This record gives sequence, structure tokens and C-alpha cells, in this order.
Amino acid sequence: MFEWSEEQLAVRDAVRRFVADEVAPRVDELEHGDTPPYDVIRKLYATFGLDELARESFKRAVVRKQASQEAGEEGREAAPRRAGDSQAALTLIPIIELCHHCPGIVTALGVSTGLAAGTIMKRGTVAQMERWGLDLLTLDKIGAWAITEPDSGSDALGGMKATARRDGDEYVLNGNKTFITNGPYADTIVFYAKLDDGTGTDLRSRQVLTFVLDRGLEGLEQSKPFRKMGLHSSPTGELFLSDVRVGRDRLLGETEDEPGVGGRQSAKDNFVT
Repeated sequence: MFEWSEEQLAVRDAVRRFVADEVAPRVDELEHGDTPPYDVIRKLYATFGLDELARESFKRAVVRKQASQEAGEEGREAAPRRAGDSQAALTLIPIIELCHHCPGIVTALGVSTGLAAGTIMKRGTVAQMERWGLDLLTLDKIGAWAITEPDSGSDALGGMKATARRDGDEYVLNGNKTFITNGPYADTIVFYAKLDDGTGTDLRSRQVLTFVLDRGLEGLEQSKPFRKMGLHSSPTGELFLSDVRVGRDRLLGETEDEPGVGGRQSAKDNFVT
């Protein structure tokens, strides 16, 4: 059986006190009011140095990506690195303690730093990592991961109707996403769409592309949070895109063709640890 070390127990007790002081008294407003969870999460990160750990992890990831590109492996991710036991524990302990009182916060955190930032760090170019990845990992900005659509059900990729149409050096994005965690408040959105190449190919068989969007882009609308049965501390909403124009710099990996970077596999890989 795994047991915490004395140092890890001390960290756990400190985090437990933080949660008791900062989260437990605010559970009603976080879960049943209109208070987003992000200020609490950012304070947690600052208090326990998780933002600094994120910065160090980011620097290592960039170095690995640059090394893989210099070795002629552009488009491939660098070999994964396992976190040390102490760093893994420091990441896990806050999650455990938050779940005792407000598990929705953990979902909001995980989607922003795990799915949104994780996708960019795994599949993006160095320039894209630097442009969007660091701010998401440190929670300076909040991320959303937009794949689910109203009519796709569990077949998120096959049933996807959002489209990306080439127009010169740009793409024009259209579509509707729903049940998007952090969607109402996200600063950065990882958005999946089917390539509309004008060939009339069956929608289900078209290539899936991944784009990174910023709040405020013309034609992008973020809904108010849904009123759900629970977990309001994990804000969920819809995204509406109407002729949103983006450059290739927002196409993850900046290519449609590189294996393992864009397309259908990019989406599938996010479900594999």
C-alpha cells in the first residue's frame, strides 16, 4: 500500500487548511451561485508554487520539442517524461483535497491545464506552445477543449458538423459546440472541425483539423453557463462560430498533413494516457 512521506503529509495538511479556509465556506456560491472557480484555483497555485512548477515543466517541454525538431523529427512529440514522486504528489494532493468539498473545481482545472494546454503542448509547434501553452499551464488564462456537438452524441468525431473551409491563406470556421467545460469564460479554445475541401466527400470521412481560438475573435460567441443539476463550479456552455476567419498560425501544428499532429488522430490521442 502506498503511504505519504512526512513531507507529503505536511503538504497535504497545508492544502487541507487552504481548502477549509478558501473553498469550504464558499461551496454554496461556487456550486449554486454565479461565482466562477478560477480565482480560487489561481490562489491555490500561487500559494503552493504550482504556477512555478508549471513554468519549469513548460521550459523542459519546449527544450524537448526543439531537440526533436533539430533531430529531424518535426511533428513528432518528444518522448514523455514521468514526473518525480514528489512533483506527482504535489499535483495529486490538491486534487484529492478539493474533491472532498468541490469536485467541479477539479474538472474546470483539468480541462484547462490537461485537455486544452495538454493538446497544445503535445501537438503544437514551439511557437504555438509559447503563444498559448504557458499561460494555460499557469492559469494566467483559462482554456476550453471544444469537440462535443449537439447532434453528435458519443460519436464526437464521426458526427462532427463544424467545418473549416480554406480561403486563400486562411480558414473560415463555422459550427456549434455544446457541453463545453469552461466554455463561457475561456480565454483560449482548442476547437475541432471537419475540413471542407469542396469535394463533396461524405462528412463522416472528412479530415479533422484542430485550431486554437482566442476569446473575442469576430464571429465567436460564448454562451452563459448552463444551469445544471450540479457541479456549477465547473462552468459549462455552448460555443457558436459564424464565419470565424483564422490564419494557418492557429492550425495546430500549422499543417494539415503531418502524421500525428493534426487530423483525426490528434483528437483520439487526447483520450490516451
